[in-house]
Amino acid sequence: MKFEFARSMFTSLTKVIAFLRKTPMTGRTGELLHLASPITSDDLDAATKEVCTPGSVSSSIANSIAKRNRAMMRDTSQPVWHVGLMPRKVVEKFVLQAWHSAFLIRQSSQGEAYVLCINDKGAVTNFHIKVVGGKYIFSTEAYDSLDSIVKVLQKTPISGRAGPLVLGLPAPAKDY
Repeated sequence: MKFEFARSMFTSLTKVIAFLRKTPMTGRTGELLHLASPITSDDLDAATKEVCTPGSVSSSIANSIAKRNRAMMRDTSQPVWHVGLMPRKVVEKFVLQAWHSAFLIRQSSQGEAYVLCINDKGAVTNFHIKVVGGKYIFSTEAYDSLDSIVKVLQKTPISGRAGPLVLGLPAPAKDY
């Protein structure tokens, strides 16, 4: 069984929890959220009573539900790190808000090409990927797909700003 969380796939819930312990999430108002101790049944009961009182569904909750529904309608045939024609500044913002080695790949606005955007110790580093004759060219190597480039770069370091850099998990990319 596989689990999807934060636009990433995990092989177990234990791995999701390990990811959450290392990686803070960004809350609705921009605050960093860290995984804390498990919620108790008393905490859950109190929260449920608070949320389920008559007239308590606010516009922010309705907006959150609508946003989640739009995200669920996302094209799932693309990997979570592939953000299509998302603008460069938006991609860079998502990558910078994430952690060191987080990445996204966007389609270049300049024709048949892609850009790998990586968080390199708090700075954005972009690498261009050309498409020539149906092959994806990264550096001097030809690959059959973007996925094969990602798999290689998750194991093989490339030159980053402060030394070797290996791709980590994809950065969360929200609706923009």
